[in-house]
Amino acid sequence: MVESNETIFGKHRTFTSSQQNMVIQGAKSKYLEGLTISINGLQNGGTACTTINELGLVNPISVDVGGVIQANTRLEDLYAFNKLVLGNNPIVKQGAGDNQEWIISGLYMPLWFPATNEETKVSATYNAVTNADNTELSLTAHYLDNTARRETMYYQEFQKNTSGVDNENNWSQDIDLIGNMTGVLIRTTTVQGGSVLIEDGTIQEVAVEVNGQKVATWEWSEISALPKVFNGQSYDSLMDSPDSTAILDNYRYLPIQKEPIQAGNRVTLRIKAGVDAEAVRTLAIQQIPY
Repeated sequence: MVESNETIFGKHRTFTSSQQNMVIQGAKSKYLEGLTISINGLQNGGTACTTINELGLVNPISVDVGGVIQANTRLEDLYAFNKLVLGNNPIVKQGAGDNQEWIISGLYMPLWFPATNEETKVSATYNAVTNADNTELSLTAHYLDNTARRETMYYQEFQKNTSGVDNENNWSQDIDLIGNMTGVLIRTTTVQGGSVLIEDGTIQEVAVEVNGQKVATWEWSEISALPKVFNGQSYDSLMDSPDSTAILDNYRYLPIQKEPIQAGNRVTLRIKAGVDAEAVRTLAIQQIPY
């Protein structure tokens, strides 16, 4: 295999407004492996820009093939996916004062598409970042030359609030699988630990049903112990900002790749909540064979 890449949105190119429908030609998109993403800017004033705000600079980033959206997520979730699943180690560097640079570099967005000649289009939605200006973005597409995947990766963000507490039906998501489900990234709002008791976190338990039959239930705090498909959970970092690590406290990745739930099934995720009316967000990963 020979790998190649091409820049589709500059190298540290000015990013102060949304960039829609950046085209990857169909002849190349069928070999696409993913995108690397970097964002940077200058600190505006004496208060440093937080990592969570910096990641909010692009929300969402979406990718479609032939007009059909195949991936839609935000950089915060992508950062957690890189660390917890892919084992990647993005660089996070904060500004050292007014007009000093901050940067988050090396985020990877996996994209596997059918071996068709349909164009791929990438859209990055701009959001203003607190305590930052002169914001810039880099997007690079990576390919395996002349080696097409035999499956498509599909993932879409889903979010809604919990309703009530102490019941397995406090939150649910129904997913009619178009591919084989290999895992799901889950974000909580109130994190257990410290002065917050286990039962007082947004999520106490996560259950999975397949076609109405419960197949597994996990305590939220147990999910991090499950073995992952790549390098496992990675909390080390190349950064000088402790708030980057804190981002991961809100996330768990539930791996299902050892026995993927097959396409055509209906999956229901259920959550027993400890806090009412708080957001829970998921990114379910499906792989569609063809």
